[in-house]
Amino acid sequence: MTDHHKPLVSVVMPVYNSEKYLAEAIESILAQTFSDFELIIVDDGSEDNTPVISRSYADRDRRIQCLQLERNMGAASARNAGLDAARGDLIAAMDADDVCLPERFRKQLDFLQAHPEIGVVGCSLQLFGETAPSHTFYLYPEEHCLIIFSILCTMGSGLGGASTMMRRDVLNAVGGYRANMRNRDDIDLWLRLARHTRFANLPDVLYLYRLHEQSYTVLAGAAVKETGRALRKAALQQLWPDASDEKLNRILHSHTLGSMLERVRLRRDIRRLIDILIAANWIDASDKPRLHAEAVKRFTIEPPHFIRRLRAWFRYRIGRHLSAL
Repeated sequence: MTDHHKPLVSVVMPVYNSEKYLAEAIESILAQTFSDFELIIVDDGSEDNTPVISRSYADRDRRIQCLQLERNMGAASARNAGLDAARGDLIAAMDADDVCLPERFRKQLDFLQAHPEIGVVGCSLQLFGETAPSHTFYLYPEEHCLIIFSILCTMGSGLGGASTMMRRDVLNAVGGYRANMRNRDDIDLWLRLARHTRFANLPDVLYLYRLHEQSYTVLAGAAVKETGRALRKAALQQLWPDASDEKLNRILHSHTLGSMLERVRLRRDIRRLIDILIAANWIDASDKPRLHAEAVKRFTIEPPHFIRRLRAWFRYRIGRHLSAL
């Protein structure tokens, strides 16, 4: 690349044996309504025509730069190689089998410029592709405190990793992606960034996430869930070192709890965790009521029908008694 203009946004896209979908991903980036970007394509040791396709686009558009890794090192290492080459103050992530909608960069850039306290902004996603259910969306929480809650307490990712735009200085503060992470490098990054910045998601669907037989989500499967759980547990242990395994497991497996008693205990544990997150500066003290309400909404089981009727009968009897006084 001979252009000495420093772009505002650097798009970092790792690619590995992506010949089937790569052109569509690149075209979606070139079709953005915001054009002051560079696209850094990092080939992670592909064995198909991926390098040829990448170079053909680089030959036509001087905003595109192609890097070649000597061997397959994983997406996290490829992203770090792209970060090292990036010149923009903002880093837009992208995967080689997905599609950006035209307004993605403009809307994320405008949001970051209007909210200097936010270091990472994502967006909502729509699933598409040969194995995707029709009209399926990931509608991520918009507020920072709810994103943290999702990451730690619901087995959610909080942000769609490849759909984010991030401030370069925030990424540099934690050393970028952890190179040895073969999956869930996004969760690992969010947990390390939580000490340094604030997160947000735009409600707009600006990213199309492709599902297919060779996609990361399909191939990694159980390994993704297990790695995510291990990362969350390590973060919880660091935040709350005197918590018992019983408490930690209750939080980590909150989505599977069935009994009303366990849910009551879980809400108690979450209240304590919220105080710990405030003390550690992961969230703000003003977020406390919002998170308490979220915990009640998510972890309350509707009592059986006969108990609801009994409650109604007591309210009725007490009401009649008071009205007679």
